[in-house]
Amino acid sequence: IWDAASSGNVEVLSALIQDRGLDPDVSDALGSTALLLAVTNFQLDAVHFLLTEGKANPNQRSSGIGSVPLITAVTSGQEAVMNLLLEAGADANAADADGRTALHYCCREGYSTFAKALIDAGADVDARTLARQETPLMWATMKGNYYCAETLLQGGALSSINESLRIASEQSHNGLCQLLLQYGADKLSLDTNGQNAVGLASNNLSGTRSLLKNY
Repeated sequence: IWDAASSGNVEVLSALIQDRGLDPDVSDALGSTALLLAVTNFQLDAVHFLLTEGKANPNQRSSGIGSVPLITAVTSGQEAVMNLLLEAGADANAADADGRTALHYCCREGYSTFAKALIDAGADVDARTLARQETPLMWATMKGNYYCAETLLQGGALSSINESLRIASEQSHNGLCQLLLQYGADKLSLDTNGQNAVGLASNNLSGTRSLLKNY
């Protein structure tokens, strides 16, 4: 079943699951299910079959690396697969071992349409990672992904707006600074070191400090 999923052989998958009654969620020696292998190997037809005819669990986590199909689909840029998984009931808030969700990853990569679909499916726009307490908005800002940040803000991602402004300021992302200010970011809000966005912008030459001071 794992070889068939990896190679996208729907005929064999059908024979194994529907004719012989094999459990579609059984894991291989490395802990991966057929669905995860199909996603990993970009086998859209196999993913569709496993979710619809095979009744595979879209939230089955790998017992090896702990991955879930949704995060794998997002990190590999497979929007159609992501949508199939969400339609089949994949948990939009499923996270990896550090609390990073699919929304974190698509905002890191700049996939704004992915972000919109995840938010529509109930993804927590203010989810924080465990180690560094970073939100999807902070990841979008760090990478300069304006449209992801805009999508998040439209979805109500306000809990880390001041942190994100300080990041945008320090990295001279002027467009993001303006966007965050428009959504109510406080340019004078201090971080744990007593720095605000205006101060963090003082050493760059991109006009960021002037933008902040004059807003």
